[in-house]
Amino acid sequence: MALRLSGNADMNIRPDLHAFLLDVHGAATADKIADVTVDCRSLEFMSSSCLQSVAFWIQQVLEVPQERRYRVTFLASSKRFWQRRSLAAIARFADGAVQVEYA
Repeated sequence: MALRLSGNADMNIRPDLHAFLLDVHGAATADKIADVTVDCRSLEFMSSSCLQSVAFWIQQVLEVPQERRYRVTFLASSKRFWQRRSLAAIARFADGAVQVEYA
């Protein structure tokens, strides 16, 4: 499964992003998807509330039994400091379920 995020993810978009990520999780687990790739390279900004929704999504991934868990790969821009800092922090707490690749 491939996702692409672009523009600005500010507080106004948080409810939609949260619902979207829950839908992604539901579809990925129901369809037994092995990998979800999230392309963030065109995402200029993400607010802390939206990052909280991403962290909540990853927590949902971690609650799936290991043998059925899918892996999340974020494609990030090395030019966006917030992506390096925030996505790396999410990957650290994700116990191997998340990786970040920089372009």
